[in-house]
Amino acid sequence: MRNEHTDQIKISVVMPVHNTGKYLEEALKSVFAQSFHEFELICVDDASDDALTGDILKKFQGQHENMQVLKLENNAGAGEARNWGLSLARSEYIIFLDADDVFADRMLEQMYRCICINDADVCICGFQAFYIENRKKYFMEKCFPNEYKVNDVQREEWFLGISTEPWNKLCRIQFLKDNGIYFQSLASCNDVFFSCMVMANARKRCYVDGEPLVFYRTKVGSQISAKRNPVDLYKAVSLINSSENKKVDRKLLLKWSGALLLWNGIGELEKSNHEENKQRFYYLLRDFCEKHAICFQNKVLNALVENVKNRPYESNWFYKCKDFRGQLRLTADELKEKLSEKRPLYLWGLGRRGDVFQQFCKEENIRLHGVTDITQDCIGQNTKYGNKIVSNSYVLQSGGFIIASNKRVYDYLIENKMDLNILNLETYCPI
Repeated sequence: MRNEHTDQIKISVVMPVHNTGKYLEEALKSVFAQSFHEFELICVDDASDDALTGDILKKFQGQHENMQVLKLENNAGAGEARNWGLSLARSEYIIFLDADDVFADRMLEQMYRCICINDADVCICGFQAFYIENRKKYFMEKCFPNEYKVNDVQREEWFLGISTEPWNKLCRIQFLKDNGIYFQSLASCNDVFFSCMVMANARKRCYVDGEPLVFYRTKVGSQISAKRNPVDLYKAVSLINSSENKKVDRKLLLKWSGALLLWNGIGELEKSNHEENKQRFYYLLRDFCEKHAICFQNKVLNALVENVKNRPYESNWFYKCKDFRGQLRLTADELKEKLSEKRPLYLWGLGRRGDVFQQFCKEENIRLHGVTDITQDCIGQNTKYGNKIVSNSYVLQSGGFIIASNKRVYDYLIENKMDLNILNLETYCPI
């Protein structure tokens, strides 16, 4: 056994544990496989009652001097378990890992280097979801931070560009204490206040890009955060807006939190199985929209506000709003008006958003005269929606109305051809 005791602990890793024995060993192994050794692991056993969880914790604690286990007598929830771990931490920096998730081997090393070099209060990393099916591991889409997501604080949907999970954020402990940042005692969404206040209060933020450093297990019914209650999200946003924060403009904070409440709230409505909680949240959301009268520049967020204010809960309109197709449904009237001008329509961009737009046009009987892409692949062939793939030059010389599938394409075309008739599709399905 390697002696992992160090005289100076630089990072505290806090892991709330509650009956996750099935996945716990993999999570613990990922922590002790780190290339960075100057850390302590604090496992807060939140009154687990399965023998496997206790046996695994006891085994690893006996093997590693830099691991301690705190056993709670009564189940307090993941938020309170994390708060206990935070109170015991002896290092300068802290990060949290759920007991069914996994760190990449160089996670702590890269995060520590980044936060020290930048003298930041918080360092953020990318992550990737995965799930196990028939004993095979499947990885889903990666999510990476970037300068736009992390530091463009003037965007009204800024909170939506960052994850509200704590496991991709290495924080300076003194910064958390100075700003009174903690986890709420909620069954779900207990990390929303923590993560949003970390981002809003940080004197400086930095990030590690290039590869995911956390792997988040999904499609697991026994996860600590599995009990969804959308009202918990409302409580988190209410605490954000009532918090004493002289560093952030109150109007901007209201827009950040309002966007989070609307967008994530729709997701919580879809996830929850408790009809009474869902209905209660819906009318709390309506009260919030009417009380604050927030006007967003984001077309989808504004459409959500109008639907919440004017449509009853029983209409169930909010289902399937989270993908690009759902967003196009919300903004369909305005978009169709833009497309109604009598000129040929061309789509530039064959990615996911472009694919959904072709489907939208087919359903709405809108004729596309052709589609193209910067790669110029498959010219002369048809897409699965029956639209002919044409060359870039053909579209540019057509004099038609070009639908840029995202802002990157839009900026490219505007920069190179100022006289084009062009629409940025991303403004109608941006999230």
